Amino acid sequence: MTEFDEKILKRLEDLENQVAALAEVRNESRRAADLFAMVDRDVADLNNSFSAQRQLLQALRDEQAGQRHTLSEQNQALDGIIATLRMIHETQLKHGRQLAEQGRVLARLDPDS
Repeated sequence: MTEFDEKILKRLEDLENQVAALAEVRNESRRAADLFAMVDRDVADLNNSFSAQRQLLQALRDEQAGQRHTLSEQNQALDGIIATLRMIHETQLKHGRQLAEQGRVLARLDPDS
């Protein structure tokens, strides 16, 4: 074998090694692309989940705001009822005192008692 043939064989071997290395890099790139695609799908799924959770939290917030308003109205109504009950109680006490006084007056006027 001549020196020229050896150089050509050596060069061919180098080229084959380079082609093999490039093929390996290409395979790794494909695997990385597949992984990136999976990660992209996972991120999209997470975004959908977070979006749904945000909507749920917003709905809960809106519901609680409505309930807070309703409770405020009910508190105002209860305050009015309590004030009315206090007035009724005071009136009953006043009437009780008046009835007791009338009872004493009647007792003095009734000779049989």
